[in-house]
Amino acid sequence: MLKSTEARLNETNAYRAQRRADSLLERRGIEPPSSQELSALVGSLRSSNKDEAYNALCQLCTQLSESPDIVSSRFVTISNSVYTVVGLLTKSNEDGRVWIKALDLLVLLSLGTSYVCRTVARLAGAYALHWTFCELLHIVWRAVVLVGNLAGDADARVAKLLVKQGVVSQVALLLHHDDDQMVEASLRAILIFLNSGTVDVNCFAQEGRTVRAVRLVMLRSTSKSQRCIAAFIYFHLMCFESWFSPCGTSNFWNFFLFSISWPNHSFASLKKETLWVLCNFTAAATDYSVALLTFEDGSFLVDTLSNVANRPLDAVYVENGALQMRDDLRWTAADIPVFASGWLITKSSLVPTH
Repeated sequence: MLKSTEARLNETNAYRAQRRADSLLERRGIEPPSSQELSALVGSLRSSNKDEAYNALCQLCTQLSESPDIVSSRFVTISNSVYTVVGLLTKSNEDGRVWIKALDLLVLLSLGTSYVCRTVARLAGAYALHWTFCELLHIVWRAVVLVGNLAGDADARVAKLLVKQGVVSQVALLLHHDDDQMVEASLRAILIFLNSGTVDVNCFAQEGRTVRAVRLVMLRSTSKSQRCIAAFIYFHLMCFESWFSPCGTSNFWNFFLFSISWPNHSFASLKKETLWVLCNFTAAATDYSVALLTFEDGSFLVDTLSNVANRPLDAVYVENGALQMRDDLRWTAADIPVFASGWLITKSSLVPTH
């Protein structure tokens, strides 16, 4: 069967990434664990001894970090392996370190192949919805990261499955959370779902609380990353909420006028992100390009380019259009906090640091 150019590119990139990982392991003299060795570790996860289960989780996380595709592919073929990890998270008598390390394992699995992501989404997706209600921030943060990573897989069926399970609306509620890193994880996950094309954006945009929360992030956040991602989400919501009446279009341009006029030079990356959004907008339809050229008698475009551009190529971006946000929004192994084996959950240590 013929494959699209994008599908072939994704496969090529995945192959190259795995080859780099394999080469690194060869240079270090490290052999990926066999299926038998992984089966033994899965058996340890079922142990009533919490220390044994925790140590097995730590070993599996280390192996997944070193060779994600090979280890994750072998891991999910072991009978009830993912179900066993989920089981650790459903035991009310389990200690916090086991819960967190089990979620770390699922997050690392979410960086595997599409087959691995589909398996994890099918077996753990519904539970992730439940974990977002937890009072422990480390648990909720990882649950949101897991959902976002899975939705970011190249196979849209993964995101569709998660949407069907109802996780998007629950993640959107976390935009109102007091913790900044929780908000950023939620923003990333929502944007990944919107980019996947699996969410009814029009219905999503009609949820007033979500729109207000995104606007508040743009207006009040001190984080460049949060403002960038919120800007992209807001772009999605406006495009699918019948904003292109004369009044709506004016609101759209005023939003961009606001986003490029932040005086602090540290927001340069956000201004560049804003240009990319503007490119996508003008590339969507000829009418939008005309609206851009005529808004405020053309002064908006001139002011935008003069305010944002720091080299001539930036001005060409808007003319060429159709640029996409280039950064991968998924969280990697390096983003997951590492805790000592004696770490205990306390009130002061609930905010994840990455």
